[in-house]
Amino acid sequence: HAKQSPCYIQPNRTSNHQDFFSLDALLRAVDIDLDGCNEELSNEGQCKTYRETGATILLNIYWSDFHAYHGMVEPYYYYAPKFLAGSSFKQNIPFYDTYRKSRTLLNAHGVRVAVLLTGDYHEFNVVQFSVTLTTALGLLAVATTIVDTLMLYILPEKQRYQKAKYEEEENTSTSSVSQPDLRFQEMLIMEENELDQPLLPDTAPMQIDHG
Repeated sequence: HAKQSPCYIQPNRTSNHQDFFSLDALLRAVDIDLDGCNEELSNEGQCKTYRETGATILLNIYWSDFHAYHGMVEPYYYYAPKFLAGSSFKQNIPFYDTYRKSRTLLNAHGVRVAVLLTGDYHEFNVVQFSVTLTTALGLLAVATTIVDTLMLYILPEKQRYQKAKYEEEENTSTSSVSQPDLRFQEMLIMEENELDQPLLPDTAPMQIDHG
């Protein structure tokens, strides 16, 4: 029913694939009868029909290339007619027998169809993606900091959380000298031992024969 939910209707097609609607289809889509009372414009005890007051129908045409949970899709469009409550429409059309001297005035009432075209177009934007990604990472870091602070210092079981987050290690070393210092001292002793050894000639002494 048009008053309870939006009404979507399929258009008729011409031979060259152009959309069109009959007035009867639009009136049925918005649940309006031309012989029904226009309550907003009727006086007490006197019913004015839509034939007398006229009416306005807004035909929304929505276009999009995106569908929820599917992403980018082939472009599509649909029509959503809507009746504007309290609206009226009339037009005075003069017909001159003799210009500025004699005329016939036609007071015409009818249904006016106003068309509103809206839609969405989507494309990938590197700059917008970078801004969104940077913002998301920043919010993630802030959220992590806030959660850690609440967990370690404010919540009732903060001691338990601290033990789970930080691992305690016992010092089992029996010497005050660290392992890297011991290796450095061993290297110095080896170099001193090499310096104390006598140098050996690379070649044997040359013998000269005087005979």
